[in-house]
Amino acid sequence: METAHKLGLPVAAHCRGIPGIENCVEARVNQIEHACFELPDGTLRFGPQVADRMAAAGIHVTPTIQLYRDVQAHLKRKKHKRRLTRDESRRLRLLPSVLEEKYRALRGFMAAGVRCVAGNDAGLPYTGFGQLWRELTTMVDSGMSPFQAIEAATSNAAQALHLTDTIGSIQPGKQADLIAVDGDPTRDINALSRVRLVMRVGRIVFQNQ
Repeated sequence: METAHKLGLPVAAHCRGIPGIENCVEARVNQIEHACFELPDGTLRFGPQVADRMAAAGIHVTPTIQLYRDVQAHLKRKKHKRRLTRDESRRLRLLPSVLEEKYRALRGFMAAGVRCVAGNDAGLPYTGFGQLWRELTTMVDSGMSPFQAIEAATSNAAQALHLTDTIGSIQPGKQADLIAVDGDPTRDINALSRVRLVMRVGRIVFQNQ
């Protein structure tokens, strides 16, 4: 930790359980991935006091909520075919309360002033690549405005990576990584699913007319 900070590098930690989150706050990591406030039985219990400490320490959080919805959708489809194992049945029963607590945690982070970053843990069995817009949709469903969700995927993410000089916003001299979509995502976040153009470092790499 000390060496990374001396070199000006941010430190991120993968953390699900409450003791781990508290250890991360104590160690003053820069970013926590997931921060689920998970208990040994698989349920979640958000801690507002810990969130206040995270905010005071300037720690960013990537809540990763959509992956739980993806698992829930998968298990519901599988249940329809009557092929759930005992563990899968238990998980499906827990998921509604788990999701409610994830939504509550996001609202709690926002209330405490914790800066949230959009990330979906892509590469999991039911959460594929190219679907980040669904995480933003979930963030909006959880209580963010569309603009706040977009900030989580752009300026907040750049700040967490210590790269605000080059990416994260549209300004002269910054790297031109842009997308154009069908619609206004500040009003309808689902517009981000309708990509018409992708620009990477100032070059068009995808265009759908």
